[in-house]
Formats: sequence, C-alpha cells, structure tokens
Amino acid sequence: MTTETKFLTLEEAKEKADYWHEYESGVYVYKLDGKYTLIENGKVLVDGVDLVLWYKEGVYLYQKDCKRFEVKNGITTEIYN
Repeated sequence: MTTETKFLTLEEAKEKADYWHEYESGVYVYKLDGKYTLIENGKVLVDGVDLVLWYKEGVYLYQKDCKRFEVKNGITTEIYN
C-alpha cells in the first residue's frame, strides 16, 4: 500500500496532527482528520487508515473499512478475526 502521497514531516505532525508518535528515528505515525498515516524512512507506508501499528522495519498492521491487514516485507495478508 506504499504511495507517493504528500505527507507531514515529524515536525509538521507535532504542530498540526491530532495525534503523533515516533517509533524510532525516521519512523512515525500521525492522525489527521480522523485517519492515520505511517511514515518509514521518508516513505508513506499507509495513508488514510483507521488504525496502524508498526512493529519493525517492513512489518506493520493496519485496519481500513473494518478489515485488518498485516504487511511483512511488502507482502500484505488480510487478518480474519
């Protein structure tokens, strides 16, 4: 789900976002207008989702439209409850 979307820098997120969290240097998430964006080393990994959790480089989970997905090194798998 990597995109070329314009995103907020960490400093911009600190000022403008409703919520932000820095996982480690270069990896952060922010919430703006009710949706989350995850940035990893200058790349948007996922944008406009309902929930996102980052675990380590290339590994994260996100939820969109009541469906959950896990991404590991570019491979996306839907997680069924």
